[in-house]
Amino acid sequence: MIAGNVGSVSRHEYTLIGDTVNIASRLESSTKELGYPIVCSVDVAHAVGDAGGLCDLGEHPIKGHTNIHMFGWQPPAQNEPTT
Repeated sequence: MIAGNVGSVSRHEYTLIGDTVNIASRLESSTKELGYPIVCSVDVAHAVGDAGGLCDLGEHPIKGHTNIHMFGWQPPAQNEPTT
């Protein structure tokens, strides 16, 4: 991944470029299809470990890349306040 200012002296912006950024974008876009608000790769799941409460979603195809092993996270259900 490359991070930094890209462009000319008169017009530039900070951006991220690379395969890691593309995979992250594809993971984010798969949240609706998979029904989880957060989806991560197997590398992130291993870093989080058992404390993460992640659900193994198996391998899924993503555009422009080989299949990626994904994990999903669902926040705990919120109890409605009683009046």
